[in-house]
Amino acid sequence: TTLSLNYTAGGTAPTATIQVSGGGATAAFTATASSTGGWLQVTPTSGTTPNTGTSNLTVSTVASALNSLLPSATPYTGTITIQGTSPATGTTMVNVSLAVSAPLPVISGVTNAASGATGSVSPGELISIFAPANGQSPIGPASSVSLSSTTCPTPCTSVPTSMGGVTVTFHPGGFLAPLLYVSSSQINAVVPYQMAGISSFSVEVTFLGQTSNAFQLTLASTAPGIFTYAGAEQAAAIQYDPKGNFSYNASSTPATAGWTIVLYMTGEGVVVPSANTGAVTVAASAPPYTPVPAAGAPTVLFNNKTPATVSFYGEAPGLVSGVMQLNVIVPPGAGTGAVPITVTIGGNSSQAGVTVALQ
Repeated sequence: TTLSLNYTAGGTAPTATIQVSGGGATAAFTATASSTGGWLQVTPTSGTTPNTGTSNLTVSTVASALNSLLPSATPYTGTITIQGTSPATGTTMVNVSLAVSAPLPVISGVTNAASGATGSVSPGELISIFAPANGQSPIGPASSVSLSSTTCPTPCTSVPTSMGGVTVTFHPGGFLAPLLYVSSSQINAVVPYQMAGISSFSVEVTFLGQTSNAFQLTLASTAPGIFTYAGAEQAAAIQYDPKGNFSYNASSTPATAGWTIVLYMTGEGVVVPSANTGAVTVAASAPPYTPVPAAGAPTVLFNNKTPATVSFYGEAPGLVSGVMQLNVIVPPGAGTGAVPITVTIGGNSSQAGVTVALQ
């Protein structure tokens, strides 16, 4: 009268058999499946027991309904009712439970969330964690979840370390990473500041109780990357003219000498004063307005040759610590069109090919 089925999302649908006997007599019966969402089915839906042996029913699932069931720590339930018909009487209820689990998550790669660079990572760096492209080892939910007023209610002072059934853990130490975005194929997270001084460490993803492989990483004091528009080399930058008028830096609205271009970066490493992992940066009323890289002041070159004045650098107010804001004054002779820009912090430079629009 009880039946337990197990299903791993994306795997083979489970089946089972129920044996019906009339106690050595022929007995007609019907079989009816019932479940919320209609995932449970039984075939055939009627039959007659033989004089000897049993009449076998196949219990299975409806593919379209099964695919809509999310992995859950609580099993889904349904019933199969076997009802005697003339001349047989009586009813037997079979309670069916279906445990749906997520497949084992697998980390296939880790990159700087701004530059896409692989290799060493720095404390506080925003990173992107990827699952294999075949989609068979998801690292998060099928429907993506992002940092929002729902996942971090106002006032959001610390970014959550659990989102969409996902946690990301760094070892040694078991430090949980703040999460900005989770999906089946990609997670954006922040490297805990506690990893500073540890030359080699690993990261693991846990999704609905299943833990991934331990992906090995090495430490860099800095690993600067400039945020760009998706799929483009253009820096995701805003700008101000000398009168304070605001616009976005783009080919249709280029900057010129004397204007201030505001860049956003990650990979600046440990900051001073120290910041808590996952803390949202709040600007002070006096300098230094926000924490600055312990590795020292950044330097900026246009066209790989023309130095620029940095009027402000520090953690970006209102964003998670690990995102740095850099205000750069465009120097005379910087060039025109899509001009390459490079930022160096602690001896390490940002990715090649990033441009800003100048006229």
